[in-house]
Amino acid sequence: MAIGAGSAAAARSSKLVVTLDIQGLEALGDGFAYEGWAIVDGQPVSTGTFTIDDNGRFSQTSFIFEARPRQVSDFVLTIEPVPDPDPAPSAVHVLGGSFYGRQASLATSHPAALGTDFSTAAGTYILNAPSGASLGIPYTHGIWWLNPAAGPGPSLTLPTLPSGWIYEGWVVGPNGPISTGTFADPTMIDSDGAGVTAGPDGWPPFPGQDFVNPPQSLVGYTAVISVEPVPDNSPAPFVIKPLVDGNIDDVGAGVPQEMVQNLGSVPSGTATLAKARLYRVTIQNMAEGQPLSPPVVATHRGAASLFAEGSHASPEIEAIAENGDASGAVSLLNGLTAVTSAVNIGQPLTPHGTVVGDFTDTVSVEIYARPGDRLSLASMLICTNDGFAGLDSARLARSRVQSFYAYAFDAGTEANTELSSDIVDGCSALGPVVLNGDPNGNENTAVNTQELITTHPGIAGSGDLLAAHNWHGPIALVTVELLEH
Repeated sequence: MAIGAGSAAAARSSKLVVTLDIQGLEALGDGFAYEGWAIVDGQPVSTGTFTIDDNGRFSQTSFIFEARPRQVSDFVLTIEPVPDPDPAPSAVHVLGGSFYGRQASLATSHPAALGTDFSTAAGTYILNAPSGASLGIPYTHGIWWLNPAAGPGPSLTLPTLPSGWIYEGWVVGPNGPISTGTFADPTMIDSDGAGVTAGPDGWPPFPGQDFVNPPQSLVGYTAVISVEPVPDNSPAPFVIKPLVDGNIDDVGAGVPQEMVQNLGSVPSGTATLAKARLYRVTIQNMAEGQPLSPPVVATHRGAASLFAEGSHASPEIEAIAENGDASGAVSLLNGLTAVTSAVNIGQPLTPHGTVVGDFTDTVSVEIYARPGDRLSLASMLICTNDGFAGLDSARLARSRVQSFYAYAFDAGTEANTELSSDIVDGCSALGPVVLNGDPNGNENTAVNTQELITTHPGIAGSGDLLAAHNWHGPIALVTVELLEH
């Protein structure tokens, strides 16, 4: 809730926010990360790194960097080692795009990326196991990307890849993918010939592999041609798989089987620029009986929401309201394209007018936003079962100081027993009185509920909590000052 505004002088910002909305990327695994690069006056400027988890969630989607809009011509996404000893971009360029206005469409076909969308990819393969011929190994135990009618000759039509990339053949069976070798030129032998499972006889000079030792039929497997980064981030196929045959059939020895284009595996997206505004957010606890957990503060578009009264609490709000754990909320928010920035302030607030050690009733944080962004925050009411102080989607203004109130909400995820055994130990450490039995770890899980978020009714005094823990009116005063615009 807004309660007032005043004028303030703010410095001109030379920073931009770039927000990425990308589909089709996947987790890189340990040792690698994606990194964005803005081409500023012809030179690459890192916008920052991010990772993607196994559920496809980005660690971050909006990034701040130094530049004026007219200086930025292109955006490039690379794969980088972690740690990265080289401040320059690697040779592994995944996506690129040129800015028209404030937006760039990102594609593998951009000249600064792979330079192709793989729409011309085509090919066939055959089943044959020539290296096991003298052993009587069946033809179904080998796969070769060749055309027997051409002498034999090549059977794959693939665009030439730039530095940093290579093709790799695969067969995928019930135990997962098996590489048949890497190759840059589909008209030549691949990196491992007929493979470590080959027999004693010869094999053709084309990509492929025999599965003679141990013997293994490939009928019913999937055949794949993937595009792999160099160095390779994983023993599994990379996300770009331009050619696939979902079922290897037994059609006879040396009979071509066609692969189909799999262009849906090719990533794409957008990069959008906006001016970066820097705000200072100051939170003052107004409740004399309630300490607050370290708040999570977020700037975001109207499409995003940290919580909504009358709805069920998300797992992230539940973690804040019951245990003061903001890590999940910060991770979730920073992975949303509608969120500019989300931070965990990392410092609790003592009850109004008190000091406990190094902690006081006021904390501040600086946070970036885009024009038109809103501000949300959440912080646990530490001396409650599942109460939290919340501010939802307050509109951020330009060139003025704003003040808002954060109010008390009940997350509806835990019954209000008000018992020490159900309340975190921080209540005794930071609150007005020490509760019976503390420290006890708040391990009681028998009081979970699934109610809606509502205005918190306050302390009833039915358990170990006292009138001294209660509050009246808003929980916190939130002051927002624009520092740079």
